[in-house]
Amino acid sequence: VELHESKEENGVSSMRAVEALELPAGGMLELKPGGYHAMLVGIKTPMKKGDSVAFTLTFETAGEVAMTAQVGETAAMHEHEAPKE
Repeated sequence: VELHESKEENGVSSMRAVEALELPAGGMLELKPGGYHAMLVGIKTPMKKGDSVAFTLTFETAGEVAMTAQVGETAAMHEHEAPKE
């Protein structure tokens, strides 16, 4: 799992990996499409919307926290694939 940020500037959408996210004590950070999100990389088994994925987040002071999330839309990934012949 990689943390990514999606944003739009001047009508151009971009996405980039981020090393870490700031989460203040007692605060909240929402991971969602179009903003900060968790991206699965190196997937060897096809996944579809609605599948569940287990992963672990590592916090600087709180340690590891096991999470489960549902797979969302994957259309953005397909835009970057090579055309099929």
